[in-house]
Amino acid sequence: EQVVKLLIDCGATVNAHREKRTVLMMACQFGYAKCAAHLLVAGARVNEKNDAGDTALMFGTRYGHDEAAMTLLEHGIDIQSECTNPKGTWTSLHRATANGHTTTTRILLDACPKLIDVVDPGGTTPLMAAAASGHASTVLSLLDLGADIAKVNKEAQNAVWLAASNGHVEALKMLLGEAKNHASRSQILNCLAYAKGSTFHQQYTPLMRATVSGHADAVTA
Repeated sequence: EQVVKLLIDCGATVNAHREKRTVLMMACQFGYAKCAAHLLVAGARVNEKNDAGDTALMFGTRYGHDEAAMTLLEHGIDIQSECTNPKGTWTSLHRATANGHTTTTRILLDACPKLIDVVDPGGTTPLMAAAASGHASTVLSLLDLGADIAKVNKEAQNAVWLAASNGHVEALKMLLGEAKNHASRSQILNCLAYAKGSTFHQQYTPLMRATVSGHADAVTA
């Protein structure tokens, strides 16, 4: 931290790029929040994006660096623009939920509640990302904050389907608890979705997919 500040004070370029990352992106990727703060005070561009459309916030939230994320938010990073997702990349929220960073998820949604059901180009929501990876506590947090369990992606898969397909029992239990009281309960539990990698690109219900994948615990969840 002190070395970073010393280099900045001596005139080091705070917006330098390398390997498609700015210095600020590097600081956030590795969770060095104090270094990020020094860079921002010195003029680092908080909303800078790389060629893929990634921001420093996206780098930090992927790894669950909460302090770095809060530093960026305090310095005015434009999280609202992620609701439109013009570059088609995963949002900061997708990255946090897919990796099971529940605290990070709450920080992002406190800052921008509209992100709750934002989709990627394939129609994947943050809830689907958490369910597919089996992060039960993150699934529960998203449901508590109002995530829509009935949404489907472009393969017609919903969060229940993805959790069942991958054998994630605890995440599936959270989702089934929510589905029991949902107006579209039957549709959620029996959605016909395409299974990636299927020879005939067949459609399966969550139960069918769990069965053909051999996930006995998910079948009885």
